[in-house]
Amino acid sequence: MRYTFEEMGLWKNGFHGHDHSIEKGRIVQAYRAFWDRACEMAKRIALDLPGLTLHDESHFVALWSRADQIAGSEYQLNPLELFVFGGAILLHDAAHTLSVYKDGLTELRATSFWQDTAAQMKSYALEEAERTSRPYRGRRLLRRLNVGQDKAEKKYTEPLEADIQFNVLRRMHASKAEELAFFSVVTPDRKSTYHLLEDDTFRNHLWQCNRLDRS
Repeated sequence: MRYTFEEMGLWKNGFHGHDHSIEKGRIVQAYRAFWDRACEMAKRIALDLPGLTLHDESHFVALWSRADQIAGSEYQLNPLELFVFGGAILLHDAAHTLSVYKDGLTELRATSFWQDTAAQMKSYALEEAERTSRPYRGRRLLRRLNVGQDKAEKKYTEPLEADIQFNVLRRMHASKAEELAFFSVVTPDRKSTYHLLEDDTFRNHLWQCNRLDRS
């Protein structure tokens, strides 16, 4: 299988001239598996957040390409530094999907972010709808949030769950991404879990470093 990141000068330079071929081979294999699993999970982002810009494999390739351009031909990372940098590329946006939550939407609804976001979106929509000087903006926002108004009693429905989900996943994705190298991701059928970073040695080492950094 062809891996585009391995064609980047930044990647090639990092492995050029280093000994320990067995260790280097393990790093390459671990990152390939990491890449495959991250790309597969990234496909779910478009399902959970259909309005978001593409965050699939092409996004990962674009980031590697931009890093390669910035680094130039003289800058060199060692193989482990490349692995960590490449892992950040794979994980930084990975939490834009319900798959990173063990109980899916149920878990997300239970967060304070969900409650706060739902209240804020409804309040803002209703305020905009009441402003006679901006009727078009108010009606447009109400349609987007699915807030309906009864002309006689002025009763309103709740904002669309999909809109709340979009905003909450966006707000929480960065902090959630910090956990993804160490913890399990739920399969689409929600019957089992797996690790994005499959290699136990790499995952456990990163976990130990993470604990040291936070101590």
